[in-house]
Amino acid sequence: MKKALKTFSVVLGIVLVGIVSLVIIFIVEMTPSTSKENETRELAEKYLEENYPDEDVEVADILYDNMGNYGDFDYAAVVRYNDLSGASFLVYYDEDFDKVVEKKSHELK
Repeated sequence: MKKALKTFSVVLGIVLVGIVSLVIIFIVEMTPSTSKENETRELAEKYLEENYPDEDVEVADILYDNMGNYGDFDYAAVVRYNDLSGASFLVYYDEDFDKVVEKKSHELK
């Protein structure tokens, strides 16, 4: 009886360690990197200065695509026009083309 209880305790311990490990890995993978967010913001602001010098636009937020919904990027800057239109688009670094690109809202999946 003691041997069965000991075996059950070991198996239960292994299962609990596995579950806790999976939860920790999930939390780490879902948390965005502050350095990557800052890098994306800087790239987007530089892109806006070069391509929209006379437009009233700003980086409103950083989008972290942790689930792969977009496929083109992991981090993108959400850029909004500062007018009543409420129009926005994404600016991100495209590794395939090795440059910063933008994606308009009608081009999103």
